[in-house]
Amino acid sequence: MPPLIIPYILYLENNPSSQLKENIMDQISQDDLKTALTGNVINEQQFASILHIAQKRQQAQHTLHGEDEPFAIFLGFSEIFISIGLCILFAGLIGILSLVDSLSIAAAIVGLLSLGLSHYFIKIRRMVLPSIVCTTALTLSSILCLIPLAIDLFSQADGEEPYLATLILPLAPTLCLLIWMYRKYKLPYLTFLIGVTGLGLMLSIAGTLSSSQQTVLDFDSLMDLSVNPIVAGSWLLFGLIALGFGLYFDCRDPYRVANPSKSAFWLHLLSGPSLLNVIALNIYYEGDTTSYILTSLLLCLFVVIALIIDRRSFISAGIIYLSFVVSWATENLGMDADYISLFILGLIITALATWWHKWRSALMTALPNFPYKEKLPPY
Repeated sequence: MPPLIIPYILYLENNPSSQLKENIMDQISQDDLKTALTGNVINEQQFASILHIAQKRQQAQHTLHGEDEPFAIFLGFSEIFISIGLCILFAGLIGILSLVDSLSIAAAIVGLLSLGLSHYFIKIRRMVLPSIVCTTALTLSSILCLIPLAIDLFSQADGEEPYLATLILPLAPTLCLLIWMYRKYKLPYLTFLIGVTGLGLMLSIAGTLSSSQQTVLDFDSLMDLSVNPIVAGSWLLFGLIALGFGLYFDCRDPYRVANPSKSAFWLHLLSGPSLLNVIALNIYYEGDTTSYILTSLLLCLFVVIALIIDRRSFISAGIIYLSFVVSWATENLGMDADYISLFILGLIITALATWWHKWRSALMTALPNFPYKEKLPPY
């Protein structure tokens, strides 16, 4: 194969620059590929691969212009049917294993079954929803399997009972297991499990470093920077890490035709609420006019970020705070009626969601060039 062909194929696959926003077949037509095929420049497999790349990008562009954010947890009713069966299977197995005295042994049996079924449904059957059920069961069983061991190890600790320290031992190996599974199977949902497990591990470590673990266990103050700066700061750090990895995967797949963008969806689903909850809670619960104004500005900032990265999932948690702000605004305007607040809230969300693509196009056009702008989804 001539040396110029391979770099261009790799360029098409890995570097979708602004030139690729036009029809790829305008640059290399199908007739050109057929000529290269008949001239033995490329073989049939390479011809099919190049054509497949072009078709995927054309389909992705059509999808993006349709204002869609790809999200699929099942590919057919058969997956729902199988998943229901798996849930019943695990429920029955847990009931049977409840007769076993050892929680570790019972959880290990469930974990081994979950691991085998995960491999089968991910690698062989390539089903999404059954894979989600099995990997979730594997995660929970792995944690439960190691909790008794952690309790035994920390039971001799002096002073206050180390509630949170006992979670570090189960969560750390489980996190390593999930990372290994993602590298092996590339199942996007695993990034969500990795994120949740990683968050639990970070909060557990932060909780052990906190002065009062009882205060850490109080959910009302879990995100309060003034009460638990270490724990709340860890939550913020997790949100930034999840956002960073989400953007990394998004930049690898700006046309959203492969697994990286699907993995990014689950990470943004975690990063947005993690960042917004900590910041907004510390502002909103001051209860004065300034706090409401700052919360409104914060929501606007998150909407701008979501538009730039083209991720609606990033602002999913913002709807809750938006409802608070709208309710406060209507009360101050003398319209103390819940249905008016609901109407305004619905109007804002509908307008944002319906014309999302137009809002994003106007914003991205107005913004000057910045690093990695060309790697974001087309606008």
